[in-house]
Amino acid sequence: MALQSLRLEEITASTIDSLRIRKEPEGLHLDYKLAWSLADNKEKREFLADVSSFANATGGDIVFGVREDDGIPVEVVGLQGFREDKDLLMAEQVLTTGLDPRGGGVRFHPVSLANGRTIVIVRIPQSPARPHMIRLGSDQFFLRHSKGKQPMDAQQLRAEFLQSEMALKGFEEFRAERVAALAAGKGPAKMAFSTNVCLHLAPGGEWHDFSADAILQQHLQHFRPMGWIRSMDARPNQLGLILYETLSGDEVSGYVQIFRRGALESVLLLNAGGDDKRISPEYKPVVRAALIEYIKGLRIIGQQPPWRMGLTLLNVEGFAFSVPPLAELRRRATRIGEKNLAAPTQTISSEADVDRALKASCDFFWNTCGFLGSANFDSTGNWRKQQ
Repeated sequence: MALQSLRLEEITASTIDSLRIRKEPEGLHLDYKLAWSLADNKEKREFLADVSSFANATGGDIVFGVREDDGIPVEVVGLQGFREDKDLLMAEQVLTTGLDPRGGGVRFHPVSLANGRTIVIVRIPQSPARPHMIRLGSDQFFLRHSKGKQPMDAQQLRAEFLQSEMALKGFEEFRAERVAALAAGKGPAKMAFSTNVCLHLAPGGEWHDFSADAILQQHLQHFRPMGWIRSMDARPNQLGLILYETLSGDEVSGYVQIFRRGALESVLLLNAGGDDKRISPEYKPVVRAALIEYIKGLRIIGQQPPWRMGLTLLNVEGFAFSVPPLAELRRRATRIGEKNLAAPTQTISSEADVDRALKASCDFFWNTCGFLGSANFDSTGNWRKQQ
């Protein structure tokens, strides 16, 4: 299994040793480093070049503490004397001050070895703000390829700036159009109620046509409506392919619309209502489980990372989140003042990014109502079941 497909927290010493056993080579998404040092500007610049090259490409992992020979790992050595708090703080400061625009989303995962040393995995997502330039020393842009990193030339830079801008603009326009249609009751299926949660997911780069037959015959399990519990119907429509769960008559409790160019729209009834118009937080684990499956499905049908994700609460003006009374009193919760509450677009480079993207979206919703953030995530951004 590719290292990038694992959550950082799942990576252990045995995981790293399995890379050596399998002779997993360096490549577009993986790099090995024997030593860790940020003692002078030369070493800091090399670190910035490595990280930015992945951020400017499609993301990846750098594993520090592994000896390689011609790109093949030959020994898991570990870092001697690694000071986790001090050294990782230094790395974060270098990334903050050394890249333009500032680097974001980079995560560090130290792993202890039996010999007392430490392996450090640095996970870099593809950046939605790419390309990033090194500001330390001479200004320069780097790009990761299968054989390592290289400086970007003028043609690559022009293409990268244009692609990044157009890809984000294209998704934002698509999402805005779809949200407006859904809020007006003009979706591809008739929802039983108008207060819903809506997930949009699309490739961050080029969009490609998909085979509806392949999904219907082989991959339905990856595209089920969020929270489906009864039965599911699927049929082609003018937009592409729709999968839905009927609630009563012609009304549905949720659906997934896969557009012909590979974008995905999933809508689910929100558990919201009552005289005081409260939204239950139970939608979050449902969205999380579905998002993980949708990403698997998009990979299978040829829609490769990164993906753009947008989460929206539809027709929620005047609503508030359901919380214990004392908690609400302490935080002086406010009610939602917009008809549709759209969280900022997130970029997902792999399944391991799901919690980070979902946390940012849910925190935005809860910040809007006067809370510090969603209680479904701990201080490090990891998912937890409590509401």
